[in-house]
Amino acid sequence: MAYKDPEKKKQKMREYRQNNKDKILEKTREYRQNNKEKIAEYYQNNKEKILEKTREYRQNNKEKVAEIRRKYTENNKEKIAEYYQNNKDKILEKTREYRQNNKEKVLKYKREYGNSPKGKSLSVNKYAKVRGAEGNISVKHIKSLMKLNKCNAPNCQHTDNLEYDHKIPISKGGLNIDSNLWTLCPNHHREKSKYDHSLNQSLKPDWLDIDYKIQEVEKPKTAQLSLF
Repeated sequence: MAYKDPEKKKQKMREYRQNNKDKILEKTREYRQNNKEKIAEYYQNNKEKILEKTREYRQNNKEKVAEIRRKYTENNKEKIAEYYQNNKDKILEKTREYRQNNKEKVLKYKREYGNSPKGKSLSVNKYAKVRGAEGNISVKHIKSLMKLNKCNAPNCQHTDNLEYDHKIPISKGGLNIDSNLWTLCPNHHREKSKYDHSLNQSLKPDWLDIDYKIQEVEKPKTAQLSLF
């Protein structure tokens, strides 16, 4: 049946695809299996056009693409692991080649990722892990700290270059958990760190209302890592 209204036709097609996913996937797999050479030839003759369309789609549908990748990774862990093991050298070579040819792009991505809530939580958790601390800082907590954007020392108005700090230091047995992580400005962080290292009461900042009644833990024999 022909539709005069293009939007109505599109809607019907969407409904058909939604109601016949398995059937369509099976037909697609069958076609690809039986037409490998034809598909490869089409790709080679239209490579730039296809890549441009792909980049444009990913740019305009970042959240959708990320969700599709997340679901695929979650549902195909064994398949992905097997592929990686069977193609490890090839993948590593491709990765090195890409990084070598896209240095500025890779550096930009690292900076953006490092400044994202996920990147910051990963950095804090790595810092804590090499020091033998239990627990993990959640991305949600990092987001809340970034949104709050304040130094937790009373009456401090600084909002620039805030630094993450474990209220009870890991070196004194503090846990790497959300309730033990806050942000301080560089000056207050340095002030607190002097006390943290010595526990000399004469160095305890007046604003610090935390009592470290926890046994000091043994320092790990790993090199110190920078948070960011």
